[in-house]
Amino acid sequence: MITLLFSGRSASVMRAVEKANEILASDTFYETIASLPQMSNTTLSSPEIAKILKTTDRKITVATYWNPFGAVTKTMNSYRFDVNTNKISCVTAYAVNTLINQTIQVIALLGNNINFSNSEHYNEEEENAFPWRIGEIAEIISRKTRRFA
Repeated sequence: MITLLFSGRSASVMRAVEKANEILASDTFYETIASLPQMSNTTLSSPEIAKILKTTDRKITVATYWNPFGAVTKTMNSYRFDVNTNKISCVTAYAVNTLINQTIQVIALLGNNINFSNSEHYNEEEENAFPWRIGEIAEIISRKTRRFA
């Protein structure tokens, strides 16, 4: 199972990591991925992607940094990525989208069958591009399962 680890002080990032971990542990997440049509930037089928992700056993550290001019995230290696607290959304569902998207990109660094190209594709195709589409699925699931206080 893929697990995100965070020990920082940002409450919004902490909430997003907790929600992302719930989603990564959920069978519904992988079933939804498997039911997607063929992604536009990979030769893997959606069921193959879901199986690879579900069977990947990896702990990934999420660290934070602050930079008003930096990107929302930056990949450090196959075990860690950094989140810019100045740029990541304070809305948990949007932050979950970012975290899951970046998690997929970090998993791809392992070179274990997960692959996608950054080949040129039209903006209209981005909705069905991997890993952006999977981040969007996580966002939708997090909106559907939010708890009311």
